[in-house]
Amino acid sequence: DEGSVCHLGFVRDGAPVVLPTLYTRIGDHLYVHGSTGSRPLRSAGDGTGLPVCVTVTHVDALVLARSAFHHSLNYRSVVAH
Repeated sequence: DEGSVCHLGFVRDGAPVVLPTLYTRIGDHLYVHGSTGSRPLRSAGDGTGLPVCVTVTHVDALVLARSAFHHSLNYRSVVAH
């Protein structure tokens, strides 16, 4: 709930596609921003369904070290499908 950008993944014409977009969650429902004219949203709403995967990553902090090889991130993420 702290993020605002998600990545929406699906397969189109046999190839994987991942789109960054805005999202919000209200209760148990996830809403993604997009045009009703877009192919993925039309497919998702036409009754045939479109299997999708949604990912969100929230970066909490950079972890800096003396060596560039040891830099890291503290983060939280979720994957829903």
